Amino acid sequence: MKISDLIRELFPSKEMVAYLTEHAEQLYKHNILNMVSKAPIDIRRKAEILSELSKDEDIEKEISEELMRLKPQKSDYKSISKYIAENSFAFNYEYVKKAVSLLENNPGDVFSVQTVWYDHDDPKGYTESDFHISSSFENALKYIKKEMKLEEVSWNDKEVLFHFEIRKWSLNKKGDYEEIICYEFIDNKVMFFSYADKTEYSRNQFEPDCDLNLITPFRTGDIVTLDCLPYQPEKTVLILENVSNEDCCSLQGLSYNPDDNIFFIGAIKHGSVFCDFYRPEISPLYRIQTATEPPTGQEQLFNEIKAFLNCDTKKGQEMWLWINNMTADKEKRNRKSRNGVTADEIREYIKNETN
Repeated sequence: MKISDLIRELFPSKEMVAYLTEHAEQLYKHNILNMVSKAPIDIRRKAEILSELSKDEDIEKEISEELMRLKPQKSDYKSISKYIAENSFAFNYEYVKKAVSLLENNPGDVFSVQTVWYDHDDPKGYTESDFHISSSFENALKYIKKEMKLEEVSWNDKEVLFHFEIRKWSLNKKGDYEEIICYEFIDNKVMFFSYADKTEYSRNQFEPDCDLNLITPFRTGDIVTLDCLPYQPEKTVLILENVSNEDCCSLQGLSYNPDDNIFFIGAIKHGSVFCDFYRPEISPLYRIQTATEPPTGQEQLFNEIKAFLNCDTKKGQEMWLWINNMTADKEKRNRKSRNGVTADEIREYIKNETN
């Protein structure tokens, strides 16, 4: 499988596709594995991709090269080989293949369905409906289709955000039902899954998780749109700095919180530019793009900041440091909620720095 074809399939963002394809030589194996496992695509397709990638994989060669590079003691061989094996395409193919096989039900198994709605008024972001029990995964999908029709919602909605959690339950030796696995059903696809037994399945890279560290083309002063639907509404953010492109925390954004009427900073790759640190479960990097519409409301301030920064990385770093220091000074700021800076304070900062 060509890396360029894989990137085009996984990333709706044309800018990310162009940049990652051009700099494909900078992508390591763990980058590619994470790109696949965290992608907002069906897990059955993830299994197919990992199966294809595993065909060109030589795990024993990787272990030998790592041993030569680190020159460890012989006792380290076991831990190194275990780490490389568990982060291989082959291992993770088997991992996701098992989750796919569990979509089939054995006699006595049941699937519960729970609708999860995004709630703008809930500090945690979500409210959940009651369980519905189905005798098979297929019947669970029929229920979801019926439920969506009754609620008059579609997967394309951007105002009414929702997804479904489908849990599989099996009878244990005591005769009680025990949860085996939970699937995240989004856009008519099973995109992620998590096992109930975290001890046995501790290496799951297919759980809902926004942390994806990849190089990006975005720089100081760029105004971008983050699309982590349906876990969070779309968000407009201004890039303050991206000094170390391979650093997971370096892509720093300035975001607006309408509830507190403040602007705050956060790491885009960690999803911390969303309000109340409620991070989305899909990485912003898959759909991130330069904003096509001008900012509105309080976010119009981004245009003034963009003009002030003038693509100057140093200015972006200095503004980030100023906001960070202002945020850290909680006593002076006298704020009970998450700290940030106001529009007036930003304009005053720009005025002082310009003079």
